Amino acid sequence: MVHDSRFVFYQDILDEPMRRFNITTGSSERIVDCRSLLEGGIQRCGFEAVMPDGLVALRLTRGGHDVFSLELHVR
Repeated sequence: MVHDSRFVFYQDILDEPMRRFNITTGSSERIVDCRSLLEGGIQRCGFEAVMPDGLVALRLTRGGHDVFSLELHVR
């Protein structure tokens, strides 16, 4: 993947695949399809960022679990 200002990366919240829009040509292409992850138990596959090396960072949600107690120790 090319990481420059020629592309806008996006994900429609109603449609799981991540896409990139080429500003120069006006075309859009699918770059990541989460279908296999969703079939394997992931409930949500969200686009987070394009990393400096061009790889796509995803946020995967396996389920909504209630947290009844949480203790954080900040150093």
